[in-house]
Amino acid sequence: MILLAFPCGTPAFAAGRVTPEQMQEEIRRAREQNDPEAWCNIGAASMMGAGGLPMDYKNAEQAFRHAADAGHPRAQYFLAVCLRREGNTGEGASWLRRAADAGVPQAIYRLAADAYEGTGFFSGKNKELSAVYFRKLVEGDFPDVPEAVIGDAYLKLSHQYRWGRGVEKDIDLADRYLRESEKRGNEDAAYLISQWLANPA
Repeated sequence: MILLAFPCGTPAFAAGRVTPEQMQEEIRRAREQNDPEAWCNIGAASMMGAGGLPMDYKNAEQAFRHAADAGHPRAQYFLAVCLRREGNTGEGASWLRRAADAGVPQAIYRLAADAYEGTGFFSGKNKELSAVYFRKLVEGDFPDVPEAVIGDAYLKLSHQYRWGRGVEKDIDLADRYLRESEKRGNEDAAYLISQWLANPA
């Protein structure tokens, strides 16, 4: 799973070093201007227990919902996280997909990985859906996503194309994705290359 320290806002918020005074300003902006970014910052602070706010996932969910309803993509992702935490995976999956479709890399990977495994937001495997979003991740421009995460996405796509799971079987594409995974340091990919590509028969 892709993890970010803090989802929204200025460098201070992004680093989790928000002061109580900055937090009060965000609360004022949220209440007076209904500013989605401010609501997202409040949700993040509530999730982490930062800026003088206690850690409170229910308050975080409410703040993220204000921002998500206004179309804030990162807030949509973190609202999905809050909903999943309380067991509401149905609504959570809906918000997760909205965030993924808006290009939030955490949401793209979480949706793809959960659909691939049939865990988290999904009660059963959906390999067609996972392939769509794994491809979205590897074909997109996400410089902040760790190489290990991209490598994992390439590896799972390689499995899907090698065995025709959710996609049309394509050994050449499977091998290309496997090599891309290895380039990003995936040890499982390196092992499989030594097995499958060295002994293609």
